[in-house]
Amino acid sequence: MSGLALLSILGFALVLPLFLNDDEDDDDNVTTVDPVDLMDPVSPVTPAPPVTPPTLEGPTLNGTAGDDVLAATDKTTNMYGFAGDDTMEIFGAPNIVADGGLGDDQITYEPTDAADTGSVTGGAGDDTIDTFGIGGSVSGGLGDDVINVQGTLNGVEGGEGNDTINSDSADYGGGTPLDGGAGDDLITLTNSPGIQIGSAVDGGAGDDTIASETILNSGTTYDTLTGGAGDDSFELSFVGSSLTDGSTDAGIVTTITDFTPGVDVLSIVNQSDLGTDSPPITLGNVSLSEAPDGSFTDVIFTTSPDQDASPLTGTVRLMGTTGLTLDDLKFDADSVTTEGSEGNDTLSSTGRFDPPDTIRGN
Repeated sequence: MSGLALLSILGFALVLPLFLNDDEDDDDNVTTVDPVDLMDPVSPVTPAPPVTPPTLEGPTLNGTAGDDVLAATDKTTNMYGFAGDDTMEIFGAPNIVADGGLGDDQITYEPTDAADTGSVTGGAGDDTIDTFGIGGSVSGGLGDDVINVQGTLNGVEGGEGNDTINSDSADYGGGTPLDGGAGDDLITLTNSPGIQIGSAVDGGAGDDTIASETILNSGTTYDTLTGGAGDDSFELSFVGSSLTDGSTDAGIVTTITDFTPGVDVLSIVNQSDLGTDSPPITLGNVSLSEAPDGSFTDVIFTTSPDQDASPLTGTVRLMGTTGLTLDDLKFDADSVTTEGSEGNDTLSSTGRFDPPDTIRGN
């Protein structure tokens, strides 16, 4: 055997163990995986339980800059809507202080105790506030607000702006003091059939309209109306009678504290809607009686509840008014005719009374 062949055989013998050892190391590093049976059923995944949002309780409830929905609990003492058109519900929250903030807010407020000193304001914006119950006070704040009232609250104020305040004695009684605040406000008082609850109304600064729908009774309870600074209109509707003691004189049925002839307007309107329990009344004779000391002037009118009943008399007392004439008053708006001039006129009808009006342009 040649030397070259011998060297080749020796080299192969030296390298062979290296290959054999490498295979053994690979066998040691192999991980055995069990086969998966694709026919085995898959266990369903159990969903996580729903997350219950936390209940907002505590002394202060704050909104955001958006349109929030806030509901007070009996533990809430302060509520702030901040900016946005918020919805706020306040039930069973005694002595709360609430402010809708900036935006056109919708607020419902029910105080439940005469001792409740709660205060609710709409803030800046054209807000709508519905309130009913006993105690507490409401203010519309800045803006042209609508406030609907049923009950005997400590006070309701429209605030600055041309506000509309409606007070109804149905269901929750009445007698809430009303103040329109600054602006040209419309304040309406409605008494339930057979119930006369005296209210004190102040229109505040501005050209206000105060409309009182009331009945003739022989008691001492009547509405006291104040127009405030401005050219004000008083619209009195007598919708029936509750005289049950045989009396034919209802006495004073409404008092106006600051009527100025030639500036303010007083309308006395027949508008019966009480059905057979209180037959319709029609306006009869009207007379004026000025106190000798000039402290008041009485507007005395006679009505007839039906053709067979005796005439009834009622009095509207104008405090501090002197020099009044019948030309300063309007009676029984069965119809109103308004004619325009030869120029370009703008004529409009408020539609506040049921009888049809006639508007003519020349």
